[in-house]
Amino acid sequence: MNFEWDEAKNRANIKKHGVSCNEAATIFADKNILSLPDEEHSEAEERWVSVGISKTLKVLFVAHLSLTPQNGGTIRIFSARKAEPDEERDYAASAVTPENRTA
Repeated sequence: MNFEWDEAKNRANIKKHGVSCNEAATIFADKNILSLPDEEHSEAEERWVSVGISKTLKVLFVAHLSLTPQNGGTIRIFSARKAEPDEERDYAASAVTPENRTA
């Protein structure tokens, strides 16, 4: 999986939220990642929001361009921040556990 982002936006994101796009990209390795379409911001392109655990064990909320053949399998990250409590609860509720595993 490949990732890209605007470096000026990355610097602004670090300053505002304390989260780099490089760290945000690590949530996509989380097998329990929760990804949903971001219909509110998808006028020109299909955008998504995902919540997952980063390599530094932070639960992050990441806004990104969808993974599609049109963009060559590259995920473009727009922003990232620490997940809000309700987003963390949604993530925890959707996580694969022995209690809710189907396979």
